Amino acid sequence: INRRYSIKIGMTYKTAILVVVAVITVFFSANIIKAQQLPLVPPFDAWVTSQDDVWVRGDYRSYAPSVGLLRYGNIVRITACENNNCSANGAWAQIGPFGTIRMSVVEPIATVPVSREGQFWNQTADNFLWAKARRTFLTSTGERFRAGDEIVFRQDSVLLLTRGLLERPDGGTVAASNLTIFEPSTFSGWVNPPEKFAFALRDTVIQPRSVSVSRYRRFNVERLPSSSSINSIITTEGIVARDDVRVGYKHTRPSSVPTGTRWVHVDLDQQILTAYDYNDRLVFATLVSTGRGNNQTDAGVFQVRRKTYHTHMSGGGGGRGHYSVDAVPWVMFFDEAIALHGAFWHDQFGTKRSHGCVNLSISDAKFLFNFAPMEIPQGWRAIHPIALNMQNNLWVVVE
Repeated sequence: INRRYSIKIGMTYKTAILVVVAVITVFFSANIIKAQQLPLVPPFDAWVTSQDDVWVRGDYRSYAPSVGLLRYGNIVRITACENNNCSANGAWAQIGPFGTIRMSVVEPIATVPVSREGQFWNQTADNFLWAKARRTFLTSTGERFRAGDEIVFRQDSVLLLTRGLLERPDGGTVAASNLTIFEPSTFSGWVNPPEKFAFALRDTVIQPRSVSVSRYRRFNVERLPSSSSINSIITTEGIVARDDVRVGYKHTRPSSVPTGTRWVHVDLDQQILTAYDYNDRLVFATLVSTGRGNNQTDAGVFQVRRKTYHTHMSGGGGGRGHYSVDAVPWVMFFDEAIALHGAFWHDQFGTKRSHGCVNLSISDAKFLFNFAPMEIPQGWRAIHPIALNMQNNLWVVVE
């Protein structure tokens, strides 16, 4: 066979292979398009692809009260569609266990798998890593952060170990030298405490044995001081200086809090939170940090109005008071924008230092989040108990 004939045969084989690949590609593309064009028949799982907040409505009306919140990456079960047509322009869908959303904000998982970023945001804060920006910078994907911003990163990324980088949920990377990594407080409150108790606010000494104890030490108090002029506390271990501890005790349910409900009490003076079960049994006590300066936490009796696994918080305008905090964990709003939530950025519980919210250690915030009786439906980011007229809500007493 001469060289020219060999080239022709080679070209024929290459052409045939290209034709086969093209046919296969067209075949599978056509079937994918066909599958995507098939009528969507509930029930099926879908994930939220919208970057905006998705309000779960009470019925098929855009102005119906919102009963919950979905965000990018959340996964819901589509149980029915308005007029039995999930593919119609502007179609509404029912989701489990209740509520409605627009189909335009979700994609069926069967046709569009959940993105890696979506998977990140669909989890709780247990595996989050937070850091504070030392300077203004752009991530490798173009996200801009300014000095002082508190940012969430993937804890499971190996980039930090291998190349000195931290990875954002969207895959963007940041040099670790631009950041200060937070080490959240390990403080945890007291489950089933005695009716009179105290927490050490700082390292202190128990007299008369001169035993040194560290900050956050718990004490069983034998007798509460009869007046503020008494400068010592008698505990079962001995006597401690009054100024070195925060003192708490079991409170009585206010008449404005319905019987048969769970409730918490926040003592603004002592910076102590106590939690009570349905029968008023004291089940938990801990130190908190409430508002300081011009951002004092208001006293009053409230109900939890929104319960969300994590949310972005910001404020202060663009000036020196500006703050921007990613993925604040275990959040329960009770007085407009004021909430009980975890604080990973400080370890000064027992002192006032927030913008008005009630700061808790992350473990304490998670405990109270799970203690609150209203459960967030699987796959959702938040629930709105008051809008749902839930009688079994958590009440918050601040005084």
